[in-house]
Amino acid sequence: MPLSRLVAPLFALAFALCAGTPATAAEVAMTPTKDDMKWLLPKTPPSPADNQPSAARIELGKQLFFDPRLSSERNLSCASCHSPLFGWSDGLPTAKGFKSKVLGRASPTVINSGYTTIQMWDGRRATLEDQAMGPMESMDEMAMNLESLFTWLNSNPSYKAAFAKAYPGEAIDKTTTSKAIASYERTLISADSPFDHWLRGDKKAMNASQIRGFRLFTEGSPRTGSPTRTWVVSRSSRSLS
Repeated sequence: MPLSRLVAPLFALAFALCAGTPATAAEVAMTPTKDDMKWLLPKTPPSPADNQPSAARIELGKQLFFDPRLSSERNLSCASCHSPLFGWSDGLPTAKGFKSKVLGRASPTVINSGYTTIQMWDGRRATLEDQAMGPMESMDEMAMNLESLFTWLNSNPSYKAAFAKAYPGEAIDKTTTSKAIASYERTLISADSPFDHWLRGDKKAMNASQIRGFRLFTEGSPRTGSPTRTWVVSRSSRSLS
């Protein structure tokens, strides 16, 4: 799922404001077309066959996501860079990591990250499971020694019980820790905008100018199969770092 899908409603408004004479309903097909409907998000993000969501997995992932003890100095968690207080980012021009080092890239929001087809700004990870341990392992970010991390997790009664409930019979290791964090991140969904309501059939959720702007923005998307201009945006604006 390209990031252009996630920001399409904002660009629809921007195009509407810049489009000159407002479009009328008579000039614009107010009902979503077949190509428009390709941008409707599924109710839930897809999950790997070996990591189907459950209440226990989501709860464990949430606990891990907000726990600063997963960093070497026990002062950084996943939520330090992806905070619900800042739209699941950090409000900074670029992120801060280990010992407050200013990093070279911004922290993208994790909202709807479960729908994206690649992770990290440069796309080097394929799934949320692939991405989850990256910040912990990075000496610029959480700088955690993984051997120490899993020794501690395996000796912590609360975590031992939570892992046993979420992944019975599986080890507490990189695989299950990544799976749990990914399970929680897939619950962070935004799909209640006017744009989403319009795609679901509410013809009054968007006006004609906004609809025209959306179609201008998505013209040339890989989802429509026509020559591209928005693909440049989606290719250069991926999450999750």
